[in-house]
Amino acid sequence: MREQFRPYTLVADITETTPSSITLTDSEGTALECNFVSVEGSSNSDAFFSVILSSIQVEAGVLSKHAATMQGTVSGVIGGTARLQQGVVEFVLSDGDRVSEITISQNTGDDARYFINYGEVYTGNPLRAQMRPKGN
Repeated sequence: MREQFRPYTLVADITETTPSSITLTDSEGTALECNFVSVEGSSNSDAFFSVILSSIQVEAGVLSKHAATMQGTVSGVIGGTARLQQGVVEFVLSDGDRVSEITISQNTGDDARYFINYGEVYTGNPLRAQMRPKGN
């Protein structure tokens, strides 16, 4: 089977510890239901960031913690966490899950830039592969 992917990307600048909600949209600005999300941060600080899948309902039994309040907690956080300078948070969701909004938070108020790649990964039709342009 051959997987196919139409990638979308956006860049977000965050300068505070307040969680930032980001809607994943297509080229026309319409919210896009994604099963793939990748977030990489860049900063001069040694901070870390957290990404929460905001639009997926999860029964966790605890409140979600954001980066500024997650240190020292004993419960896991729904989402992913990485260092700003060295990490990527990536989600490949199951067939039943789609997300159109994420929340990014960081543990410091330092300036940070986030590179977000997202879209819908799906299995392509192998019979159509022969119909694609081959070039000269």
